[in-house]
Amino acid sequence: MSVNEVKFRQIHLDFHTSELIEGVGNDFDAERFAATLDEARVDSINLFVRCHHGMMYYDSKKFSERVHLHLKGRDILKQQAEACRKRGIHVNLYITVRWDVYSYTEHPEWVAIDAEGRYSDHEKRGYLEAGFYRNLCVNTGYRKFLKENLQEVMEEIPAEGVWFDASFVVECVCPSCLKGMKAAGLNPKNAEDRQRYAEDTYHEWVRDMSEQVRSFNPDYNIFYNKGHVGRVDKPVLDNYTYAAFESLPGGPWDTWISRYR
Repeated sequence: MSVNEVKFRQIHLDFHTSELIEGVGNDFDAERFAATLDEARVDSINLFVRCHHGMMYYDSKKFSERVHLHLKGRDILKQQAEACRKRGIHVNLYITVRWDVYSYTEHPEWVAIDAEGRYSDHEKRGYLEAGFYRNLCVNTGYRKFLKENLQEVMEEIPAEGVWFDASFVVECVCPSCLKGMKAAGLNPKNAEDRQRYAEDTYHEWVRDMSEQVRSFNPDYNIFYNKGHVGRVDKPVLDNYTYAAFESLPGGPWDTWISRYR
């Protein structure tokens, strides 16, 4: 692991906000926001670029159709970031990876396909069930979008690092993955081969994204979140600058901790 000095009183500010919600941040005051964090001795925070709904919280020029409908022209992310950094609070740019409702609705060709030929779903819900847990495949055109989103926000928003969320290892047999497995001499009908290719894909993707971040700023902090850091991360630990554990109210974290202890 390439280790940077990191702040340890870090807040993971979940901000998954449906485009159907009106009045988002109507009374938001960036200075008050940052002052509250400062008074609580918070010294690092994850601020949202794009959430699981696929909404963006900065004034994107390249993807204006994705900016939250009730935040257009307000650039709440830039306000948050600038106010925090004035007080010495480090900012990590939060970007969702596998889950993005807007992307899988507008680009179904980006959705991962499971071994049964169905859309891959993290919670194994039915096709018609509500939720934002369908897994996107980073071997499709989605990766190009991810990289363009990342590049734009790094150039537009002052920060100290990037936090990639929902960066799970996902088995996929979409056309792109089938082609890749064939080229690697792997059999998509074999579960072990599918898992091996999924992990190889994850490692290659992590290296690709970290290279992009470091080419922009070699001192940026980088973390890939999927609930824990474990065996699958070892081959690419040099692409992380620190390890973190996200603990949200109401989550199954006690079970996960004991499982991976």
